[in-house]
Amino acid sequence: MNLNNYNINSNKILFSFIIPVYNAGDFLFETLDSINEQDFDLTKLEVIIVNDCSTDENTNNIIDKLSSIGTYKKLKLQIIVNKVNKWAAESRNIAAKNAIGEFIVCLDSDDVIDRDFLKLSYLTFLAYPNASWVYPSVRKFGYKNQTDIAPNYNAKNLFLQNYLVITSPVKRTVWNKLKGQKTYNLVNGINHYEDWDFWQRAIGKGYYGVPSKKVTFNYRQNVKSLVTRSEEEGTITTLMA
Repeated sequence: MNLNNYNINSNKILFSFIIPVYNAGDFLFETLDSINEQDFDLTKLEVIIVNDCSTDENTNNIIDKLSSIGTYKKLKLQIIVNKVNKWAAESRNIAAKNAIGEFIVCLDSDDVIDRDFLKLSYLTFLAYPNASWVYPSVRKFGYKNQTDIAPNYNAKNLFLQNYLVITSPVKRTVWNKLKGQKTYNLVNGINHYEDWDFWQRAIGKGYYGVPSKKVTFNYRQNVKSLVTRSEEEGTITTLMA
């Protein structure tokens, strides 16, 4: 993919947003609004929502309505409904098989992006055409508020600690070559998170990413996700050290 020769005025889709949903309908409109308000040509993106067997009636009603309309404001939507619960990684893989954009953007259904997320991501890819992904600086909100500025890329550090977020836009060609995400269950019920595994496999194939120093991604934290993920990633780091 030679981005320097890519004409943004063409009819091709640049970004494919993939949003797995499981009982998070209350936040979904906020997430979609953040995409709809991008300082970017919205005709150059697509949004694929995967309902992963939600049990919440409100969530299902919202997704059913979006599916019947096929749009949300200026966004064109594709709705996929899993027949059995697949969890996040496989739901993303299912959506990616239907994606046509140059880049995959995995976005959780309760997170939001700033207005210049796509613009800065695309400009960074243009500046570093050999990079496989662009990872943003992060504003965490909810249970704990803090800002994490994206560090400079270091493969060894990334192997030991996941300093990237799943919402880092990645070239779809790279996603396909790695066959998407996987989830591994390790000792004592510890999960090796699907996004971290993806980046590690990418490193092994010689792929790399570049940071976007401006905060453009807003990650919603709650007590369960914060405690569980920090404890498990800490244990994984110890096992790999």
